[in-house]
Amino acid sequence: MRLRLDVPGIKSRLAAVVVTSVVLVAYVGAPVMPVMIGSALAYVWLIWRSLAQR
Repeated sequence: MRLRLDVPGIKSRLAAVVVTSVVLVAYVGAPVMPVMIGSALAYVWLIWRSLAQR
């Protein structure tokens, strides 16, 4: 089963999550695993919220 996400602005949200993760790890020196977990949870929450508002 393939899930299609036709959420408006999904590419910009994904870019925001990636940029935030890179900034936290590269410039701030944050540990990688908590940043990856937090980014994944934030992205899932954004998608869930976008789909719920339809």
